[in-house]
Amino acid sequence: MMRLRTYFGFLCINALGICLLFSDCPSLERNSVLGDALNHPLTIAELIEIALANTPSTKKAYWNAERAAADVGIAESAYYPQIRGKGSAEHEVGHPSKEAVTTESADLCLDMLLYDCGKTNASVAATKQLLKAASWNVDWNVQQVLVSVFEATYTMLYAREVYDATLVTLQEAEKMVSRARELNRVGLKPVSDVYTAEATLFSAKMELTDKKELLKESESSLATVLGLPATTHLTLAPICLDTAPTKEDVDLLITSAYSHRADLQEKQAMYTAALDTVEKENAAAWPEFSCFGRGGVDTTHTNHRAQVNSQSVHSRAHFRQYSVGLKVEIPLFTGFDLTNKKKAALAEANLTKAEIDALQLEIARDVACAAYSLEAAQEKLPDAACNLESAKKAYEGTLERYSAGKDEIAALYNAQQQVAAARIQYNTVKTQWLTGIANLAYATGTL
Repeated sequence: MMRLRTYFGFLCINALGICLLFSDCPSLERNSVLGDALNHPLTIAELIEIALANTPSTKKAYWNAERAAADVGIAESAYYPQIRGKGSAEHEVGHPSKEAVTTESADLCLDMLLYDCGKTNASVAATKQLLKAASWNVDWNVQQVLVSVFEATYTMLYAREVYDATLVTLQEAEKMVSRARELNRVGLKPVSDVYTAEATLFSAKMELTDKKELLKESESSLATVLGLPATTHLTLAPICLDTAPTKEDVDLLITSAYSHRADLQEKQAMYTAALDTVEKENAAAWPEFSCFGRGGVDTTHTNHRAQVNSQSVHSRAHFRQYSVGLKVEIPLFTGFDLTNKKKAALAEANLTKAEIDALQLEIARDVACAAYSLEAAQEKLPDAACNLESAKKAYEGTLERYSAGKDEIAALYNAQQQVAAARIQYNTVKTQWLTGIANLAYATGTL
């Protein structure tokens, strides 16, 4: 398993960096970068960079983590004093004893939580666990993008190789037609051999058209996985087959997956957050202590007429006041709101625990299936290579005997079909092996 981690480790590190790098890049600049990046055969590392820069799900996971970080700050704000300023001005005309009254006031208010029996602490702890879960979600999202890119890339490479193999088969069919015509011309073979060879040629042409269609479809699928238009033309660099994974113990792989799978770590963080929420709802039933203070200035301006000489008289009153106090809130009866919130929080915790148990079973199944699939592909790969070499030699020998007039066209046709099937089988097994490496690394959380 260490070879798998070494093989894919640099890709994951590179992917995480690109994910953050491109999250705030302008779209025009990204398009310019992509235009330059698509002008040469692309390696898997380059394909991953393009996918993480353009896949909406990666950006969604990133901003979800940013929101979770903000929620932690919101929860922690309860630890700090809440200071508010208030001001007002009022002008009144038509008072029975005065012509006009203007009142101005300014107040500074302070509220601060002193103790709430652990409710705020539990709330902050829950938001921190949700932030941890969001961070694991980003990691898991990146791994999902990675495995999607690997699978789509290998599918396109397989379609390319199958197309090339079918093209070789077409060339062999053309050679068979040429030999049949030449032998018929000199009277060594009947004209039916020519018709049989021509039918094989036309069948190979139709097969090549089908394989060309599959190649274009796989290219469109890869472009979509990369977040590019489906009509984008992509050229892939060849894959090196030097890596030779060894057989691993399935139980050890499952144990490793429990430690590395980001989706399981996310669920476990959510379970811890749910337990903190249960603690928070339990604390909500206990008293809450807080202090408050208020200080301000009130000014009153009065204009009225004197009764003796009817002249306007202005008076002003200025007041300063402050108050401090201690407040205790005890929830005596809330219409069973607190009781039902406790039940809901406990149910959410138990639901998350059940999801963790189900996910562990699913992970064990995924790891076992991926390990067995990779093991089977690894065992078949050398046999498929030997089968292809033997089929090639058999075809060449049959072609020589037919050219010498010693074999029938049916034998040559069978040998040609056998080597064509061997080429497809080898490419299939090789693709299964490459995909198996990626799927096993993904299943164990080490991609």
